[in-house]
Amino acid sequence: MTPRLLGYMITNWNTSKRDGTKWTRWGRQAKPRVLYYFPRYSSNRQHDQYDDFCRVKLMLAHPHRDPNQLRKVNGVEYASYALAAEFCYGNHQHPDDYYGTPNTDERRPDPDQFEREFHEPDLIFFGRRDIDIQYDWTPHVGRYADPGIVQGDYWRQQIEQDRLDMDVEDLPLEVRDTLNPEQRIVYDTFVGHFQCGSGEQILLHVDGGGGTGKSYMIKVLSSHLQRLAGDRPSPIWRAAPTGVASHQIMGTTLHSLLRLPVDRAFTELSPADANAIQKKLRDVRYLVIDEKSMLGLRQLSWVDKRLRQVFPGRAADFFGGMSIILVGDFFQLPPVANKPLYFDGPLKDLHEVSGQAAYRAFNHTVFLKKVERQQGDDQAGFRLALEELRGLRLSIESWKLLSQRVQAKLSQCEVDKFDTALRIYSKKARVNEYNYDHLVRLKQPAIQVMAKNIGNGADKATSEQAGNLAGQFPARGSTHTPREARLLSWDVRVYTEAVPTYSIVRHYGSQVTEHHGGQDGDGSV
Repeated sequence: MTPRLLGYMITNWNTSKRDGTKWTRWGRQAKPRVLYYFPRYSSNRQHDQYDDFCRVKLMLAHPHRDPNQLRKVNGVEYASYALAAEFCYGNHQHPDDYYGTPNTDERRPDPDQFEREFHEPDLIFFGRRDIDIQYDWTPHVGRYADPGIVQGDYWRQQIEQDRLDMDVEDLPLEVRDTLNPEQRIVYDTFVGHFQCGSGEQILLHVDGGGGTGKSYMIKVLSSHLQRLAGDRPSPIWRAAPTGVASHQIMGTTLHSLLRLPVDRAFTELSPADANAIQKKLRDVRYLVIDEKSMLGLRQLSWVDKRLRQVFPGRAADFFGGMSIILVGDFFQLPPVANKPLYFDGPLKDLHEVSGQAAYRAFNHTVFLKKVERQQGDDQAGFRLALEELRGLRLSIESWKLLSQRVQAKLSQCEVDKFDTALRIYSKKARVNEYNYDHLVRLKQPAIQVMAKNIGNGADKATSEQAGNLAGQFPARGSTHTPREARLLSWDVRVYTEAVPTYSIVRHYGSQVTEHHGGQDGDGSV
């Protein structure tokens, strides 16, 4: 066979089993792939991860069947991966593995960090390591002996014992003088409205970017209205679409306050449930809804309908006649799987149509413009950059300022300052990846804690159906002396009628990150 004919056959021979009598061309090669490393260990020689960093470097350069073989280089076995790697650095030449170099002051930028695909870490890994198996878990067995845990009503007991207190810190009246003019407009409007006993409804927007003092204004207003009420319950309640947002203003979620559906269709409450909410809101005249950017038209419609049902005497008025303050910044996170309040396109969903009508009933707006959080001349450039980013009009000066804070341009010393910082990611997979990495680096024993499911279908429900409750998660033990040892544990029980609705969580001394936003693919931690 001539080389020419052989080359033609190699190029065109059909290797598939579909039809061996026909010639075909080989398909094109796949596109080059970028290799990602997980986890990435510190390349700083002083860092406790440096030995792991060297182990990875050796694995990428030397063939081996067992990681321990990597400590043997050129026939000499070294006591650590770091020592073996140091010999390798000085005597071998290897292609760039793109993992980094020891004690480098510049980290390689990851251009695809917002496009890369993340895989859920395998939490089963915890509980099966040598450190997990060898740890004595006996002191932690039977620690929570409350009979309610076994009987299944522990969570209900806790709710009864720890009723939600909607009161805020009692602030002196002089604090109102710290409000800027725009904040004071909102304050005077509602304090005056309450003092004169007006029955007129107020529907007000309060808009302001990050750091303009929205939460502080809410706190001062709530404290002084609470004081004016005297012995009666506070006339103002605070709520937000998410638990994290509601915590910032000492409030509750809209879903728990008004019993709104999470992933189901809206339904009217039973008379008993409606009376329970009516009793809870009997003395409330003002409802603050924070983070309005995350509130969609459908959700606003549900709030409107629920309040009309709870207050049938004013069912003809939006929100049952209750005064509403919508606070937030539409330049921030949009609602998940929902049209934003400012949507002006055609609508087909009846809930969205009614939500739009309720939104358009807000006929007054106060804009908070002064940034209160970043003060001082040294923060002037940063304040300007934030304002420009908010309006998508970044100047060259602000771009230069922000570009100097890119991780790849920071020294290792500066980067290490953020090792314990709280991370906020846009996707749950990134959150899980970081937490997984952090648990590994703790080098502490762990055990898998499994949820006990009670109710039909509870064991088959997804985390989303269970209100983001996990079916299992690792609990970390302690390597301190028995007297100091405390188990980082979550005791989780899930109860259902159709899907999980309650959980008990006990949480000691953890250091994990949060996810801000909605489900994977949208922008929260």
